[in-house]
Amino acid sequence: MATEETDTVLARIFKDNGLDGFEGFSLGNYVCTAFWESHFKSHKVRQSSEDGKDYGIFQINSFKWCNDDTSNGKTLQGDSLMVQSGVAADVREKMCLRALLRPQ
Repeated sequence: MATEETDTVLARIFKDNGLDGFEGFSLGNYVCTAFWESHFKSHKVRQSSEDGKDYGIFQINSFKWCNDDTSNGKTLQGDSLMVQSGVAADVREKMCLRALLRPQ
């Protein structure tokens, strides 16, 4: 899928899941972040330069935000962001970013 098509589809998914304006960030902010973090690759996993691994379209760090059973990571409000072996591949399944942006 071409990047233009991808960002349009992703923007629609984000908007349908309430991210437009969430915590003061525009839809464009979320699409831009997804592009620069993962180039829209929801299956992307990389070893973090610090601790844990970075997962998914927003490269959510397993040590800081979720428990992937390899990094003694945290969970957000007791709700693991991990699905089977990694963060949900389909961003429609989990809108992890919403939980990350909520004031702790």
